[in-house]
Amino acid sequence: MRIAGILFAIIFIPIASLHAQVQVNLGLDFPGEHKCSCNGNSDIYSSTTGVSSSLEAFFSIGRYVKLGPGLEYQFEREVKDDSYGDFEPKFRFVPLYLTTKIGLLTEGSFIPELNLHIGYNFIHSNFDYAGFSDVEGGLYFAAGGGIVIYDHFVLDLLYRYQQAYIESGYENCNYTKDVTQTQFTLQIGARL
Repeated sequence: MRIAGILFAIIFIPIASLHAQVQVNLGLDFPGEHKCSCNGNSDIYSSTTGVSSSLEAFFSIGRYVKLGPGLEYQFEREVKDDSYGDFEPKFRFVPLYLTTKIGLLTEGSFIPELNLHIGYNFIHSNFDYAGFSDVEGGLYFAAGGGIVIYDHFVLDLLYRYQQAYIESGYENCNYTKDVTQTQFTLQIGARL
């Protein structure tokens, strides 16, 4: 998390000081599909509903396009599966990304907008999630659309794809698990 915060500060502070538009979001992450794959075998679990907050800064590139960095913090959520018994595997992603917003109109009180994110996920998990294995982040991608209301408020629906890796280095048992999390997120935001 510290690395993501430091990287974002290095990118965000200079951009914000150049009069970029800033957007603060609060998201409701609907239950998603949490898939772990290793050696051709896949296990699919459900993840619980979660909450996220994000901060974005962007410049207008032409009339319809805005571009800039974003950082999101996803609060901890659980992987749900009855086979875990008393274990409570929990995780959270912290994506650092480039956002592109494409306005479909330039004037009006309600402006439809397409929204794309691409970047890198940092992942954090508890012991029940990964044990003694190393957990590493991976690709982050989101796409969706929404409405900008009176140039200051935003309502977005995003489909997110998040990737991570679990690497085990036990003696005589080395493996890498590919982890993917897909879900829909409803965000409300304010442009400052």
